[in-house]
Amino acid sequence: MSLRHLLAAIAMLSGMASATDPPKLLRSLSGPSGKTIGSEYVLTETRSRFVYPTDSSLVVYFEWVAQPGNHILTAVWKRPDGSIASISPDVNIQTSTSTLQCYWIFSLSPGVVNGVWAVDVRVDGQPAGSHPFELAGFDSQQLSVDGIFKTIGPSVVWVRKLDQAGKTTDLSMGFVWSKDAIATAFQAIDSAALLEVEFTDGRRVKTNEVLAFSRTGDWAIVRAETGTLLPIRRGDNSKILVGQRLLLFNWDSNARVIGVVDIGGEGITPGFGRRIHVTPEAPLEAAGSPLLDSFGHVVGIAGGSVRPGARIDRAASMGNRDVREILAHGAGGSVINSATPVSEVPLEFPASPVNLAQLASEGLLTPALEPMPELIYGGTTSALRKRVSSGLPIESEQFSSQDNEIGVFTQWIKKGKISKGAVSVVVFDASNHLRATGPAKKVALGREPQQVSFTFPRGPLPPGTYRVDISWDGHPVWRTFFVITD
Repeated sequence: MSLRHLLAAIAMLSGMASATDPPKLLRSLSGPSGKTIGSEYVLTETRSRFVYPTDSSLVVYFEWVAQPGNHILTAVWKRPDGSIASISPDVNIQTSTSTLQCYWIFSLSPGVVNGVWAVDVRVDGQPAGSHPFELAGFDSQQLSVDGIFKTIGPSVVWVRKLDQAGKTTDLSMGFVWSKDAIATAFQAIDSAALLEVEFTDGRRVKTNEVLAFSRTGDWAIVRAETGTLLPIRRGDNSKILVGQRLLLFNWDSNARVIGVVDIGGEGITPGFGRRIHVTPEAPLEAAGSPLLDSFGHVVGIAGGSVRPGARIDRAASMGNRDVREILAHGAGGSVINSATPVSEVPLEFPASPVNLAQLASEGLLTPALEPMPELIYGGTTSALRKRVSSGLPIESEQFSSQDNEIGVFTQWIKKGKISKGAVSVVVFDASNHLRATGPAKKVALGREPQQVSFTFPRGPLPPGTYRVDISWDGHPVWRTFFVITD
């Protein structure tokens, strides 16, 4: 493969950028060829997919707002796995206005791999944009994004949580792991009374049977009849590199979509195991999706939560405005930015499943919340305030050996017919083991906010992540978390 660089910079009258402004990308385009018309470089056709040998080269064009003066531009060409294929020589461009334009020509030749490539550009040493493009037609075992979507897509399913009344409370994804076994994230089954698996052909299967799971690993294998669908082949996640581009399925507007994510890091989280960190973040519904390499092999299960029980069912949150606001601001794990490597999931598991009711009775599932509008807020703190008039305490989610106790505060107000009840709190570790309790406190609600607080000694709690469930008359209505660091 050879790489030729043709560069052009065109000055255009525009507003002046300040000396401290970083380059701002206005647009990036790609096409099979282009030409200069007057002082403008124009692509003869705009597209992002190129098929060899019909296409022998491609042009990628960038335009920025940058301060006038001398600029150094560098282009880094990356293969689908994120590895660097080539780095262009530094190019010096002198501008007299704030418009900076440049294009590169990339030659195609045998030996190039199929898949989604990208060219990352730096201007004056600063990241200045990236442009993805797809190459196809080369003799390679790798698949295009379209090829993966079409071949792997039928084995990707929706997983719906159902409550005791059979009503859908949440939506996630999953995929065929083996014959009559669906892999998904643990958070996709947590708190559910029943599950409904929907396949791409519209077939729906209800199940309450779980073959294997890990609460702290955030993975689960659910039993459901898969018919003739093929399992997604398991890949080698040890070969994943930081910066590599992988694929993730998602749910958008009642349809399955597929997108590209970058690997931002990988490591072990104490108490939870290994995690693959991805960017950009994906919506919560992507939990349970297969994380796929360019061969269409699954290397991870999207989710990777390190706060088991933090996922608040969106349907349940509709009863409490404050819960909706927490979801909207990203608390409680409302986005997916990591995955559990498939190496964390055993190759074999018991053939005899357990049902969700049994798991719930054994304390292995998180109880569902019953939000109530009378709850204004709840959280943890190291400095409780004695009076509501003093305002909410300063919230803290991290405690150390210097903290003697952990405070839990709640605020309530009368909004409907409920006027009397009892508030209590319980503390669980990441494995859902009960670690502390607060005696129930009787409350008479009024039209003014009322604070109900509890304290726990920090000493008996070892380092780790803890969940606090706040209950009204024994029913959990709020959930928060704290971490003890040492």
